Amino acid sequence: NPNFAKTLGAPYFYLKYGIDSLQLSQNESYYSKNPKIYQKIHMKVLLRMEKLKDSFDLLTKGEK
Repeated sequence: NPNFAKTLGAPYFYLKYGIDSLQLSQNESYYSKNPKIYQKIHMKVLLRMEKLKDSFDLLTKGEK
């Protein structure tokens, strides 16, 4: 997704995951050709984000 580089900056991904621009491009190409695999990953990420949101909501609710 080209928006990654715009939103967080490509260097963030390269450092965090130890990859370069070619590997990122190859990964994006692979997952765009395998949407079922990509969808599984996406759902796992959404579930993790929802759990984090619930945790933050509990913390902020306790502060009020």
